[in-house]
Amino acid sequence: VAPIDRRATDAEQLREGRILTADLIDTAASAAVAASDPIDDIRASASYRRHTVHTLTRRLLGEAWARQSGGV
Repeated sequence: VAPIDRRATDAEQLREGRILTADLIDTAASAAVAASDPIDDIRASASYRRHTVHTLTRRLLGEAWARQSGGV
């Protein structure tokens, strides 16, 4: 959600070498939002795009957490 591709390196670094927890997932999702630079346009507002980054990051890390814990 930026004019150019961008990695959320702060979010990546939060995860490195740590066991996933609900708090870590939420912190990483917030870091991913902070790394984004969304625009408002006719397809979506910047606010909606930030919300989507947070939601999708939490969902992805939640799935990783389930796999790490022996689920899915």
